[in-house]
Amino acid sequence: MLSNRHVQTKWRALRDLLLNSWFERVWVMQEVIMACVKIDTSTHTKHPILLCFEKRVLGFDVLAEVLGILETDNLHLKLFTSGATGDGSTGIEVAPPGLKAVKLFSHLRTEVSRNQQIPLFAGLQNAWDFHSGNDRDKLYAVRGFCGHGLDANLPLDYDVPVEDIYIAWATALFECYEWYPWQLHMAGIGLQRSYRSLPSWVPDFSSSSPWLRLRSETSRATGGPHYWASGPPKMPDLLVDRSAGTLRLRAILIGTIEVVFRQPLVQKRSGPWHRLSDRLLLNPDRKDHKARLQWLQGIQNFLTNSESASETGTTQARQILWQTLISTYNADEAVPNSGLRQAFESWYLVNECLAGNLKSSVTATLALADQERLQEQATSFESLKGTAQGYQPVFGTHQKGLLGYGPTGLQVGDTICIIQGMRVPFLLREDRSSAGGENHETQWKLVGACFVHSLMYGEGMDMGEMKDLVVV
Repeated sequence: MLSNRHVQTKWRALRDLLLNSWFERVWVMQEVIMACVKIDTSTHTKHPILLCFEKRVLGFDVLAEVLGILETDNLHLKLFTSGATGDGSTGIEVAPPGLKAVKLFSHLRTEVSRNQQIPLFAGLQNAWDFHSGNDRDKLYAVRGFCGHGLDANLPLDYDVPVEDIYIAWATALFECYEWYPWQLHMAGIGLQRSYRSLPSWVPDFSSSSPWLRLRSETSRATGGPHYWASGPPKMPDLLVDRSAGTLRLRAILIGTIEVVFRQPLVQKRSGPWHRLSDRLLLNPDRKDHKARLQWLQGIQNFLTNSESASETGTTQARQILWQTLISTYNADEAVPNSGLRQAFESWYLVNECLAGNLKSSVTATLALADQERLQEQATSFESLKGTAQGYQPVFGTHQKGLLGYGPTGLQVGDTICIIQGMRVPFLLREDRSSAGGENHETQWKLVGACFVHSLMYGEGMDMGEMKDLVVV
């Protein structure tokens, strides 16, 4: 029987293996998936992948099977390590890259071995977080195992400028997936972009940032219903002008962003974002925590002072805040997760205490154990909030009282719109440098996808008329 020290050594060895940067390379993704040999016209077989070490060789499929068993028994959590979160802080347990990669590679290998076509959009979304030595490689690698339906004349050339490659791919994707142009979720000048000369509607495929887009079309925090901001499914009316490098679309302009609340980034965290004082009172801890408190108070003031405040009231404003932070709402649906809602209430109470709105009487009457429970739940919700909305800036419009969040580069003056056929709202910015184009029509730049409370399920379709817009 192994001693506890030997067991810990085994866990550490497996964890170190899964932390290897080999698992994060996009070409490895292609190599593992494509190691399926065609044995006749209809079937494939998996070719063994061997991981070679100094003293032994391990089969990839064996590793995948072991990790699958650990996950089934919920033992894979022992492989997690302390790492950075989306806001730059530390102290959150994160999975090693190899854990996700092996699961993904194994699934896609199985699909290929069964002669199943991997959709291109699935390949690109899965490859988004992987790294490559050349900014063309992410597209080239994905093309290797799921290029079905794409223009066969797409350039696969390292001498062609990266921008030309991205424009050609984006154009082909619009033509290939005209029913639902999902690549718009990955595009926009409000996102982190290495190639600023790209048209705003073309994704920067070189990026691997996890907070670039509204990653899912359903609520990420609760697994709620599918969003469909433009109402019942309808074919988008999109047209790419190859010569002008523009995208024509139809959209309803909802309103203009009038206020933006940017969440402060915490560069380092040595403890919880709030603390208990010696007198059993909750107090702000450190300068950045006070900044977070000011961020929340700004949103609360907006919700209670907007033109629709008389209709919403304090209770409804709190409900809107809760639903926006977890990226979902549905009046006909019960609270999706009572534990999650309790964590929000604890988080809200703690912030009220920190702001002095509840004075000290509330926390002074709580036992130390209850205060510690409050602190634990509030910290838990703070982390989940980062997972749900990625610490993206929150914005609002006073006239309609809309609250939402979007890409980091959004600005006051950006316009909220509902694009025909898209499942989430988008932000547009008037392009003042274009001087109206040839026909003196207003041209726009795509800022990015966004979440807007009360616009995610078709409510915006009655707020205006569809207009033809040109996006550059």
